[in-house]
Amino acid sequence: MNTKNNRRKGKQTGVFIGLTIICLWFLNLSVAISWHLDWFSPITYLLFFFQIHLFTGLFITAHDAMHGTVSQNPTINKAIGQFCTFLYAFFPYDALHKKHHEHHRYVATEQDPDYADAPLCLGIRHPLSYTSALIL
Repeated sequence: MNTKNNRRKGKQTGVFIGLTIICLWFLNLSVAISWHLDWFSPITYLLFFFQIHLFTGLFITAHDAMHGTVSQNPTINKAIGQFCTFLYAFFPYDALHKKHHEHHRYVATEQDPDYADAPLCLGIRHPLSYTSALIL
């Protein structure tokens, strides 16, 4: 029974971490927006530094959601992933999910949507394919 309770607690760790990152992202953004930003103050740079790292946290949480590891519950997993991809760059989660799994299926081949070993004109395809309007 104790082992079962420990496993149950572990299943919620990803949700807790994901929601913590989301809340900290909003909190830091709110402080930065309401703060009188002074380019000579180290607080300004700390706020930007934390926000950049929290954007990274959103990306990692969305990535983990795409792999189904944020929550054992697929609905919660998808909801957190959708929210994180929206906050990160207004990306549509379902399209990203599809492309990300194509990437894992076809790593470093011409079918890989992240294929970076292509000539420069084809290499532009990668960043453009992840913008909301062109992702489909």
